[in-house]
Amino acid sequence: MLFRSEWHLFLHGSSGNTALLAALYAVLEPDPAWFIPFNAGAHAAGALLIYQLGPRIWPGYPGQAGGLIAGIVFLVFPSSLQWYGQNHKDAFAILGTLLVLEAWLRCLPVVKISVRNLLQLMIQTTVGAVLVGLFRPYYVVLLLAGTGIAWIADVICERLRQIGRAHV
Repeated sequence: MLFRSEWHLFLHGSSGNTALLAALYAVLEPDPAWFIPFNAGAHAAGALLIYQLGPRIWPGYPGQAGGLIAGIVFLVFPSSLQWYGQNHKDAFAILGTLLVLEAWLRCLPVVKISVRNLLQLMIQTTVGAVLVGLFRPYYVVLLLAGTGIAWIADVICERLRQIGRAHV
């Protein structure tokens, strides 16, 4: 009897974590423990991004303390300890969303963005969107809509500030 094997990133409508887990199983052996370091690493990277978001949202010590507390809570809260120790896609989807959010917040206070910074932001946003798309394909639409609305609101607020300065 001949066996035919194929590997697809999205096999029969499943998300990317199933395909990546299958590739990992093909290279190593079918043991769910192989995926846990990747899942835990993505979760820890998400906690680091939350820590970095604190000072971006609120500059100074309050933002640093808030980011540190939020990052630690995200990392060690009992419910998160349960799900990042299993083969779930949440850690990767959260990491991708946080990458896009952090890139967007990095470009807000900058009046002039250098080509190098713009390239870094585009790469970070693309990596975040790809992670979200791999692990939660339907969520990319929500991510793009939210990012687009936030960008439009920022442009409108900046325009209103310019109009307010012109009338003063």
